[in-house]
Amino acid sequence: MTLIESVKSIPLRSQRDGDVENSLDIPVEETFLVLNANMEAFEVCLNSAKDDLPLFGMTMANTSVFLHLHKDLEESMMASVAVGDFRLQALPTSDKMSLEYRTILGLSPNHSSSLLQLQYGKGSRALRCCPLDDFDMKENEMFMVVNLSPMTFIHCHAVVFTLMEYVTEGVLGALAEKVAESAVEAARQMSHSQTVGKKIFNVHAQGFDLLLPQAAYSPNYFILKAANLDIDFISLPAPGEGKANIRLNEVTMKCNKGENIIADPIVLDVQISLAPLSSPTSHDMATKIDLDISRVGFVLSRNHYSQAMNTLNCNISEEDTYLRKDNCLERTVIRDEGESLHSISAKHLTHGGVEEVVLKKRMYMTFKFEAVCLDMCRDNTAEPLIAVAALHSEILLKLLPDEDQIEFTATMLDLVVEDRRIEAIGRHSKNIVQQVKRNNAEHDVFSVTYCKDKAKDITKIEVEFGSPRITFIPDALSDALSFFEAQELPPSTVEFDSAQETKVPLLGDLSNASEVQNNLKTLDFTLKTGDCSFVLIDMGAISGSSSQQSQFSAVDGETVVLKGRTSVSAKKVSNPSSGVLVELDCQVHGEDFEIYSSQSVFLSDPIQIMSPTKLSFFLSTKNIGDRSTTDVTLVSLADLDIILSVRQYALFMAIASSTTDTFANMVDSDSLVIEESLSENETEKINKLACALEKIDDNSSGGEMGVSRHSSSLSQSSHGTKNKKPRERVLKMKATLPNTNITVINDLQGVDEALFKVSISSFLNKTEVFLKEKKTDTIFHSHTYLLIHADYFDAHSKGWERLLLKPWELDFKVVRGKKKNTKRKATTVDIESHPCEISFSEQFIISLKSASAMWTVYSGANDKALALIKDMEETNERFVKSRASLAARSLTTTLPYGISNRCGIPVTYVVSDISSVVNDGSADSFRFPLSEGDGVGGYRLYGQYAQERKAISIIVADQQIIFNHIDDEIAKGKRAHNLGGGLYIFTEVKRTGKALVSYTLLHFIDIGQVAT
Repeated sequence: MTLIESVKSIPLRSQRDGDVENSLDIPVEETFLVLNANMEAFEVCLNSAKDDLPLFGMTMANTSVFLHLHKDLEESMMASVAVGDFRLQALPTSDKMSLEYRTILGLSPNHSSSLLQLQYGKGSRALRCCPLDDFDMKENEMFMVVNLSPMTFIHCHAVVFTLMEYVTEGVLGALAEKVAESAVEAARQMSHSQTVGKKIFNVHAQGFDLLLPQAAYSPNYFILKAANLDIDFISLPAPGEGKANIRLNEVTMKCNKGENIIADPIVLDVQISLAPLSSPTSHDMATKIDLDISRVGFVLSRNHYSQAMNTLNCNISEEDTYLRKDNCLERTVIRDEGESLHSISAKHLTHGGVEEVVLKKRMYMTFKFEAVCLDMCRDNTAEPLIAVAALHSEILLKLLPDEDQIEFTATMLDLVVEDRRIEAIGRHSKNIVQQVKRNNAEHDVFSVTYCKDKAKDITKIEVEFGSPRITFIPDALSDALSFFEAQELPPSTVEFDSAQETKVPLLGDLSNASEVQNNLKTLDFTLKTGDCSFVLIDMGAISGSSSQQSQFSAVDGETVVLKGRTSVSAKKVSNPSSGVLVELDCQVHGEDFEIYSSQSVFLSDPIQIMSPTKLSFFLSTKNIGDRSTTDVTLVSLADLDIILSVRQYALFMAIASSTTDTFANMVDSDSLVIEESLSENETEKINKLACALEKIDDNSSGGEMGVSRHSSSLSQSSHGTKNKKPRERVLKMKATLPNTNITVINDLQGVDEALFKVSISSFLNKTEVFLKEKKTDTIFHSHTYLLIHADYFDAHSKGWERLLLKPWELDFKVVRGKKKNTKRKATTVDIESHPCEISFSEQFIISLKSASAMWTVYSGANDKALALIKDMEETNERFVKSRASLAARSLTTTLPYGISNRCGIPVTYVVSDISSVVNDGSADSFRFPLSEGDGVGGYRLYGQYAQERKAISIIVADQQIIFNHIDDEIAKGKRAHNLGGGLYIFTEVKRTGKALVSYTLLHFIDIGQVAT
């Protein structure tokens, strides 16, 4: 019996146990080798080709191996492996990597079953045994099927890619006999090979845990768990080309503290495309990863966000493998032994033993969500902050290491943002961003693009959205901004040899030191909107307790709405080392831009403040040396029509007060200096580096440079640099406005009367101010041209009268500078005025005096309310002024007309086809519909400009009383109306001077009783 026949007669493991079916149906005389082995323990150590030291280690226990080799290695090979326990570890020679992250792949805790079952086949005969469905033997040359028990995979990005390079280029490359003199030659040989087919890898895991550390030395990590994992990977013939499909079921995600990041388990589909190395461009060579998720809810705290940003910087984008102290070791390779010493070439080798080709491949990651919800929290998930939800969202993340850039693009449909903070409980205004559905309207699109160029330190942000309604909640915005303040991860504290840890550059290397110090930080911001609404709310109305809010229900929902299409572009250039602003350019363009006030969260009863117009605003600031120049330009390309009431002015002041108080507290909290002590090792390192730099710098003073262990000295020096002010500031302002109409209305204490109207048919202004260090050295010059028309409203005649009998042309110049033959400064005012003819009645003086008195009463009530609110317990200090203003405004009504019923039975009144009932002994307030105009809100028109008459119909006992114009009934006294049956009703329209301008008084009196 021959040796081959003896080996063939050995019973195979598959024949004994039935675990693996391997029937190649090969004649005995053609069989080369059959190996069947059982091992209790088996260890493999993968040494680095750089230093011949251990790099990775594999430990297998209770392993069974079946190997069947045909005569020709290229023709047929069949193998199956069953591993009871498996562990793949990194074997670093330093302590840079944490011990818990060194096990790259292993059995999950509390699982003792067999970890790995592998079936491998290559060659035409072996491919017949492939268990995969739809396996094409003509296109494929190899298959590998792996079944895994619950396993844990720790992903340190640089370590994992080093392992992949070692296995693919080193191990598999050697088995396939494709190792050439260099990686480039190997790629060339494989590209010219016509017999190379596809390689199929199939992996199934019953459980899968992916642990993603923040850094190789950080204790923080994210862990992603999946009930089942299926991987289909196809390695294409071209070098580096491949495709992978990954499916994970019941996926959950937590942080190292056990907090859930994915609210409910999801199904995750991942498609990975690896481009060939021979791709013509970096874009074509990029690795593309597509993740498709149906519905997902994320719960992300501020600490999670900081950890995610640090994971991108310190793990995903980290180039250091942490496997060696020095990550750039070199090894000399002698190509020809006969060459002279001078011709010997040294190459950088990879750990896999091939020539190191520094190839920075791009990575494009696309996330697609059918529906996504993000709950942003404060420091932990128990403190909700903001909730964000959207439909059909797509996120594209591009990592561009060749250009040292990161690009992020997010596109969402029907974006909704809601305030979920504890202090927002009970508030009426919670929706920060909401969609306003219109008839036959398409989905609203929101997109944001973020690009970070690390090499040039340039950040670009582009935001574009359609026509949502955005509510400005100052305290919610300040908390949201604090959420995105990521805390940078401190460097590793592992100590190394001084020769390796600090490399002091030579004098020649310091030639670019000034260039490094002068690197500038640039931020480009662009915002484009559709016809969106920006709602400003009074925080005083929503910041108190529910009982306090109910007291102010009359004006609880007063808002100011800015509406229109907006385009904003801004560019900021600063010096990161000193914090000094170098350049700032800002442009704001508004089209169909209008302002109106409204009531409640539904924006009902809109009243126009500014009619739709087209505005452009330009701001430019440049700091060169000790000189700062600021240019401000305001241009209006359409007529401006502004109707502003005193009450609306008070509302504006309350909104501005709540906003400034909120962000003032935010700035004060940021300005607090947190003193942190440096360790002795850190202090010693900085002192060593300072001493080394002193020795190199020939022009140094030679003094001893010491570093205090306390960081306050460093912060003070940097703080002094940041606060360095330019010695001269130049402010240039230009304004060009066409026809501008400004109408002022008094609506305090229930009054609703126009005061005056100013029309500026032409306005030109050019001002330059030179601010010196000494205020006495300040000089300026200003030139203004005005053409003014003015009217006043006569409350007695209910009509507009001319205040200026003819247009007043005014041209004035103001100049401050040095006098001739003296150093003293002088201010010169040159006014060129055409004749100003003014005409007014005593009623105009009375109206102005009345408005002034009402404002004084309002201010006094505001001060008293401010004092009372400060004495209350549990008061939100940020909105004390706003709440005081709200309390003062609540003393008056916003509806100038009313009906009081004292007749004994209910009365119905009809205004603009809307009927209301007034019960006996009660009163009801109302407002007549305002005139329609170009904007959303109604226009307040008075006198001869009022187009509609104020008609009201009163129904009493089935009898109708009609007033064609209620203002004409004022001061006419009581009027009697016959209701029939011997009954009469008396009505009287008069001013009350308190809460109502016109007051309809109804008396139902029995005529017999009157006669007696």
